[in-house]
Amino acid sequence: MLENFRTVFIIIPAMATVIGCSTGNPLTMPNLEYACESEHRTSNGIANTYLWGYYDVFIDIENLAVDAVPDRTGLFTANVVNFINSMPAGLSFHINGTNPGAGHIDIDIDVSITHPFPGMPQFNGYDVRGVFMGDGFGTLSYNNKLKYPVDGTDQFMIPDPVDGIGGPDGYTRWFNKPEFSTGGMPLFSYTQGNLATPGFNGTATLNAYRYFADGLPANADLWTFLTANNAAKGVFSSGAKNTRNYYLRFPDTKGVKYGYAIIANWEGPDIHPSNAPEAVACKVIDNSDLYYVDPSVNGGNLILDLSFWNWGGQPSKIFIESTVLTSPHEFTPDQMVPVAGDENYSTYHAEIPADNVTGISGHEYWVIAQYDDFDYKNDFGTTNLAGDDPLASFFRYSLTVSDENPEPPCKNIPLRDDALAVDIAIDPSNGDLLVLYEDKTVYRYEKNDCYQNGAHIADVTMHISQIMYAIEIAPNGYYCIALTYVTPDTPGLFIFDFDNNFKTYFGMAPPKPLDAFALNTGPMTNDMGFIKGWVNSTTGYEYTRILRTTPKDDDYGYGLVYDFIITDGIHHGVDRVHYEFVKAIEPDIDGTRMWILEDPDYYAARWELKVSGAGFLVYDNAFFGTGVQSDNDDSWFDARDLTRDNQNRFFVLDLLESGQPR
Repeated sequence: MLENFRTVFIIIPAMATVIGCSTGNPLTMPNLEYACESEHRTSNGIANTYLWGYYDVFIDIENLAVDAVPDRTGLFTANVVNFINSMPAGLSFHINGTNPGAGHIDIDIDVSITHPFPGMPQFNGYDVRGVFMGDGFGTLSYNNKLKYPVDGTDQFMIPDPVDGIGGPDGYTRWFNKPEFSTGGMPLFSYTQGNLATPGFNGTATLNAYRYFADGLPANADLWTFLTANNAAKGVFSSGAKNTRNYYLRFPDTKGVKYGYAIIANWEGPDIHPSNAPEAVACKVIDNSDLYYVDPSVNGGNLILDLSFWNWGGQPSKIFIESTVLTSPHEFTPDQMVPVAGDENYSTYHAEIPADNVTGISGHEYWVIAQYDDFDYKNDFGTTNLAGDDPLASFFRYSLTVSDENPEPPCKNIPLRDDALAVDIAIDPSNGDLLVLYEDKTVYRYEKNDCYQNGAHIADVTMHISQIMYAIEIAPNGYYCIALTYVTPDTPGLFIFDFDNNFKTYFGMAPPKPLDAFALNTGPMTNDMGFIKGWVNSTTGYEYTRILRTTPKDDDYGYGLVYDFIITDGIHHGVDRVHYEFVKAIEPDIDGTRMWILEDPDYYAARWELKVSGAGFLVYDNAFFGTGVQSDNDDSWFDARDLTRDNQNRFFVLDLLESGQPR
């Protein structure tokens, strides 16, 4: 394992040391030979990350004032009066506001750092991080020496709950007080200062940071900035002043005080840029499908695309530690193969089964990028408790867990054995499922029962020759059933109220109806109708026709509105509809578009609905299905119906090749 050359001293003495060694400047420092030697150790594995400052920070909430006291005993002493009497690294604060909460107070604060050497570009720093140091009640399983802050218990940096600004750019282990206060040379260890008020000693060994660089706005997203300004290499220029916003939460039991450290990378006056070997930023695309219904119904997968920014040197190992995993997941060799990236970053994809989903709230995950060629040692024998542990970057994210099982419930619903299910509908008011059977009965399957038991709620037996085709339900609780009479082939639409009482009937000219629909969102909410074919006897045009009725007061007896999709002969494709192929119609969640499923075309395509009434519908450039008859989950063998839930997930009622419904 290669050694890391990481020095633990304030920026001012660091710069003074180099001046004394290489430029003839008369500034003097004790143990100068050690600093001069460091100038030549620039081989691979030497990270050259410096500590620009340790501070004990006290915030006066009443007067909106901040007192940041540099820990001078921890400095490598320099014979420069203005350096000793001022804040090294020019640390300043501005409180934007405070927000008291239940058991805590939140503080929105800007932190500014000024590089102390204007006009001396040989001392430009890189990957500067301002580290917020507090207590750590939590422990990572990845390494039980890593103690991290817990919200509600410890001082905590979070994104502003209102605008999402001010959260951590990452977490670092470098220069935490518990591990880097073991004594030895002041150059490489921290010693508590003799303050008038005893200094704050945080217990966390893993602390949140914000990244500082020239041109990076206080509230900007770090990843967006780095991708747009990669040529600058994260420089903090000589003499520059840079500001970042922090949103900090302090429990009442802790008080408003914390530690603050500034670390930077710098290798030598003639070596620029000099970036950190570990990732300084991470971008996550989280498509996880985690769910928790009850102790026996839970699970899903962490589905993550992780991008690490560390100027080309990518991790040796990647770990995910999460509240939904019983143990940390180490990426497999296949998962360690990047799926995207460039010279500055690489992207990795992983899908990790969750085996410890215990509820819907309080979940998070850590992304850990480990670098086996680097550790936390120095070349001069000064020990710290991190020592031989591999260098790592840490990033922390909240995790959403749904209270609904994302698996399509229709695959697990026990339908009746004595009658064939003809059609289905989801009740938009509560998620219950209505099933229409061929014996002209309607059953309700409750969502809260995971759709496991159906209850008979209605019979549709007004005429012996009626054939049932489709059922749909509107948000007002009314539902409709599309049907036809055998002789003649006359379509009709029956409407029932929410108590399952028959309300209205509409009759139409042949041919038979193909499917019914009910709009539950948008400007036509509660409209119901059906889709059928129609041939214009004068022009000979064949149409697919959509008819709908609008409720008024407690009735639907106010006529129909007609829309058309012209049919240009028998065809195949997502951008055409032929009424002889239509199996189902379902409104989109926005209430202004329709999905039409065709079989044997084996596609479902989306069409724009005319809000104002009669007119021709147009294809809306969206579809699903494979165009191939199949028992596979992404297609269907003999589709009978299409419906949608309130998350815009679609359900296809299908007969498998075996004749079994699914």
